[in-house]
Amino acid sequence: MMPENKTEAKGNSYYIYPVINSEIGHEGALPIYVYGIGSNECERHVIREHGYAHPHIIYSVSGEGTLIVNGVSHTISPNMGFFIPAHTPHEYYSSTGENWSTKWVVLSGFAIEMTLTSLGLDKPYIVALGNTSKLDKLITEMYYSIIRDNFYGSMTAAGLLYSFLIEFYKCTSNQGKIDNLAANSPLNKVLAYIDLHYADNLTLESMCSVSDISPQHLCRLFRRKLNIRPMEYIAKKRIQEAKALLLNSPRNIAEISRIVGYNNCNYFCITFKKYEGVSPTEYRKTMG
Repeated sequence: MMPENKTEAKGNSYYIYPVINSEIGHEGALPIYVYGIGSNECERHVIREHGYAHPHIIYSVSGEGTLIVNGVSHTISPNMGFFIPAHTPHEYYSSTGENWSTKWVVLSGFAIEMTLTSLGLDKPYIVALGNTSKLDKLITEMYYSIIRDNFYGSMTAAGLLYSFLIEFYKCTSNQGKIDNLAANSPLNKVLAYIDLHYADNLTLESMCSVSDISPQHLCRLFRRKLNIRPMEYIAKKRIQEAKALLLNSPRNIAEISRIVGYNNCNYFCITFKKYEGVSPTEYRKTMG
């Protein structure tokens, strides 16, 4: 997240903070509205000893981050997000020292606390999001609504924010909460292993070897904590890495396919379209 009173767009990074223009609109009178919104290719180290004045939602696009809240450290892998209520002390940063790409929304409005409480968001949560394409789309729509329409853009974004919260809520209510996931848990060991070796020929057996649990137990943990199968998690991790390469590298599709772990380029393209809704070529053309 970025300093206040800032608007910037560069490549695939952008942020607006705050979005309300008191001289033009009346968005501040709405029950809920977007106070800040952004996408960071390289998330900074944030320390808030007394929390922040507004609740916010952040999720990981690529790379890996560490969140510390209530004295507990959590690993935030791709397709995982977290909710931080207002005035809750917290800290987050890149776990590896390399780029940790995130997207985020800061929430406000006279009814925001009541709205979040009704969705069960009354305390910090870490959430397994699975496919983030709907959240990505809504963040993009909110952002462009704001920057393209000085008069009504923030009001349009406020309407889209309801949809964003509903999508996030679906993840928290569908066995996706990981609020008590310990940093040294078997699942976290496997997630860290996948982040390092996602391009290798990973098997259930190789993942179990780093966590000292059976394949059946590992599958149950993925289902219960992340609402996803282990091999599907690996596929999504590979696709997230491929997206970063498509936008930030001149390599062709076949090269990117091999780099992220697919020896068959056709299969890579099929898998990419399954999760992103477009082919790698279309994604590069649209987002690049």
